[in-house]
Amino acid sequence: MKLLRTILLFTTLLIFTNCTDEYYSMCPPLHNVSLYFSLPNKQGEEIFSDQISSVDVYVYDDTGTFMLLQRVNKSDLNEFQGTHLLLEPGSYDAICWANMNELTHAVGVENATNPAVTYQEVIGNQVQQADSLYTAKEIIPRIAAETRASSSYRITVPEEGNYEGTALFTAAHRQIEVYIEGYTNNGVPALPEVELTGLPKALSLLNMAPSKGATVNFKQLTQETTILDKIYAGAKFHTLWFDLDNSIHINIFNPSTGELIFEVPLIDAIEASTDPNELIIRVVFEFINGEVEITFPGWDSGDIGWD
Repeated sequence: MKLLRTILLFTTLLIFTNCTDEYYSMCPPLHNVSLYFSLPNKQGEEIFSDQISSVDVYVYDDTGTFMLLQRVNKSDLNEFQGTHLLLEPGSYDAICWANMNELTHAVGVENATNPAVTYQEVIGNQVQQADSLYTAKEIIPRIAAETRASSSYRITVPEEGNYEGTALFTAAHRQIEVYIEGYTNNGVPALPEVELTGLPKALSLLNMAPSKGATVNFKQLTQETTILDKIYAGAKFHTLWFDLDNSIHINIFNPSTGELIFEVPLIDAIEASTDPNELIIRVVFEFINGEVEITFPGWDSGDIGWD
């Protein structure tokens, strides 16, 4: 009898833990969804592993009900650049956000009709750095013949078989640096104030659109900074992702009188910037004989000239 119990226990362990070929049909599937992650640069080269340290996958059913949150850490991403899910057959929205760490918050994930991503304390440079956020704006089925879902991040799990798709990430955060050259106040070189208006305080977790009415203006004094032996008045801002149809403006003020001396929509200032994943946008405003020339400096990426 003791030998029989030992044999039964060993057989059970084989079925439910090792799942040998003989008993494979009795084993529950480990997963039926495979999401691969990709972040290409402007040249089409894969830069995911260089830029992304973690991914949060939020899954909602087709009624908008929150189902689960799966966190994929760097160690797991090093082994497989993606994640696996086990879901009942049906349609789901798989919302992927990357690098949501200490400075970023997702609110209303489980019960709000419009969950949001925010880092309000970062906007306006209340801290010196921000999480370099990325989000997957679309998931492309890896089976070319499969019909694309109406939603760009919707996946459909079949009754039998598996779903495989590639989540394409894009930058969801920008560091905007404004540099001013040649500005004088009554003929004396001065450090003007710079204001960014219409910065989004939150983005919809689901579609990245700015939360309606949730914007903030932030003004800060510039500081003297030397770059390549040239002196500028500089200001640095952090903002959540924006599209080219954003309503953000750059305003430059006289520091003594508060008078607005120059204003330009951000869409005009960055029209030459075409890389969707360029995290740092630098704009130089050069005051020359009462005119303002806007240029993009050819400086290397990274922090330049900041204390």
